[in-house]
Order: sequence, then C-alpha cells, then structure tokens
Amino acid sequence: MTDSNATTRAGRVMKHLIRAVSVRRGALVLLMLSPLLLVSCVNRTETLRPGQTIPFIGALVLERAPAKVVQASVLPLQVKTIHAVCANPSSFATSPGGTEVDVTCPSQGTVIAINVQAQALIVPPIRVRGTPTAIAYAPLGNYFYVVNTSAGSITPIEVATHRPQPAIKVGPNPTSIAVSPDSAYAYVSVSGADYIAVISLLHNRVVKDINVGPAPGAIAISPSNSLAYVVNSAAGTVVPVDLQRDVALPPIQAGADPVDVAFSPDGQTAFVVNKSAGTVTPINVLTSTPNAPIAVGTSPVSVLTTKPGGTGGGSAVVAVPGASAVTVILKYQPAIPGGPGSTGGKFTTKGRGVVEETLPDGTVLGIISLPPGSDPVAVAWR
Repeated sequence: MTDSNATTRAGRVMKHLIRAVSVRRGALVLLMLSPLLLVSCVNRTETLRPGQTIPFIGALVLERAPAKVVQASVLPLQVKTIHAVCANPSSFATSPGGTEVDVTCPSQGTVIAINVQAQALIVPPIRVRGTPTAIAYAPLGNYFYVVNTSAGSITPIEVATHRPQPAIKVGPNPTSIAVSPDSAYAYVSVSGADYIAVISLLHNRVVKDINVGPAPGAIAISPSNSLAYVVNSAAGTVVPVDLQRDVALPPIQAGADPVDVAFSPDGQTAFVVNKSAGTVTPINVLTSTPNAPIAVGTSPVSVLTTKPGGTGGGSAVVAVPGASAVTVILKYQPAIPGGPGSTGGKFTTKGRGVVEETLPDGTVLGIISLPPGSDPVAVAWR
C-alpha cells in the first residue's frame, strides 16, 4: 500500500510539472507572437467602424452617372441617395444652411432645386437662359448665381421664390463663378476673353474686368476676401489675383491639367486638383510656393474645403471619378510649417470601407468608396 501511494503521488507531481511546462511554453509562444498580433490588430483597424473618431462627417456628391445627388458619410459609414437628377449634370451648390442643393442641367437649360431633408424637389426645374454649367451661392444666402456658358451671362436666382432675375452679361464663354465672403461681389472666369469679370451684386452689373491670361477656369476667393486664385489648365498654373488692387500676380506652377481650386479655412493653403496627374497640389499662399503634390486617385475633378467655423472637418475633399470614390485629405501638415511637404502618397482601399493612411510628413488620407460605376463630378458640404 505504501509503495502504491508513493507511485500515485509521483504521478500527480509529474502531471503538475508537465502542466507547468505547458503553460510556460504557451506564455513563451504568446510573447514570441505578440508583435505579429499587434501588427495584425493595426492592419484590421485601417477600415473605420461606427464609433471610431475621425474628423470627417459627410459631404454631398453629385454623380454624373447614375445622375443623382448622394450623401457620403462616416459614422455611420454609408452612401445615401438624396435625389435623382437630370442627365449629365455639370455642377451643384448647397445653401449656406445646408437645407437646399441646386444642380445645373446644361442639356435641359435648367436648374433643379432639392430639399435635402425631404429629399424632394422644391419647385419645378428653373429655366435659365443659355447652357447652365456652374453655380455658386452668396454666403448671406439670399441668392445663388448660375453661369450660362453659351449665353455669356450669369443668372441671379432668388432663394425665397426660386425666380430667375434678369441675366447679367459678362463676356464670351464664361465657365466658373465664385462669390466673395461678404456677398458683395461675384467673380466670373470668362475663358473666351482671358479675364475675370467682377460683378457688383448690389447693382447686378459688371464693374471691372481683370486680365488673367488665356482661358481662365475654376476660381476661388480667399476667406479674407483679399485674393483670388484662377486656374489655367493649359499652362498647368494658377494665377493669383490681388483683389484690393484688381491686378493679376505671377502665376504659380500647380501640376498637369489643373481643373479646380479651393482655399483652406485659414486662407494659408490653396488646394489645386490636377486631373491628368491624379494629384492635389497644396500651395503655400503666403509665399506662393507649391508644396509636394498628394496622389488622390485617377482623374480627380473637384475639391472643396471646410468653411470657416463650419462643420465637416478635414482639410479637403476631392471627387475622384476614375476610382468611383471620394478622397479625403483629413489632415494636411507639411514637415516644415509653411514649407513644402516631404512626400506624396496614395490610398490603399479595403473593400468599400474608409481607409486611413498617415504619410511621413503627417498628412492623413482617407477614402469613401461609392458604388461601382459611380462618376462623381462635384462635392459640397452637408
């Protein structure tokens, strides 16, 4: 009996030793694998989930195909249809309060007004003279203005009644419009005459033409109302315009085929979309220096930035039809304050999720994938 008990006790001790060794080996294996597990966790967090913090809320997107306005948003991640629109829409704008969106329909010669909350047309399509191709709201919200390219004019439309007012002649082949932050002036690029027309919105007439060189395109006004940037696609430049003296300044090199431009809320950076290059070039406004371009996808066409004091977050949002996506520059931070960024970058997508990538210079990128086949032509804050 004594020998048997001893044998039993020895067996129990051996089992405990084996168990202890197994635990230690398991702990050692976990320690060896922990870096890999951490890397795996980091990779899994690239796709944003509801509840994650991100400084981008949502934007409205105008899609040429399949001809509708959608809201692309994060938290929750979704692409929601606001309303179907006309065939081949060219541009749109949202009211300062974000309750209305107005879409230009060149082939129909009309503008469609949509109530965003009700997701319904406000009035029947608004008939304007000529071919409506561009649109902009006055920040005070009383009027929006439609560029009639074939008629060489712009049409003011009263927001309260949606009635078009008498057209204002500006010159041959106008293509783009921007309204000053104080709603005092509208600036129209007149590509057929190589100038921008300055319109007094108090008197609804052209008060000055400013020569900016051949075929001016997209135009943006700085938040301080002291500077305009005008795109020249053929030359690959933007032309700064001193609005205090009404004179054009030396052009700034932007990139291949620039098509749109927008100022950051603080007015220190201008983001220029280069369609052929697939990039956005940030320009230091204080020094008129182009920083390193940021790759945003195939054939980007439109850019906007957060309004001063507004919501939406992020530095810039870009419509990228070549990728059926909306590209977001969540944070732009050059390596040297006021100096050039150190590198460009491109997005890596994961399904239809939003992917975040931080570049070496601190720039943070993100992407929202639209349904396959989407052809976004413009973006606006919601």
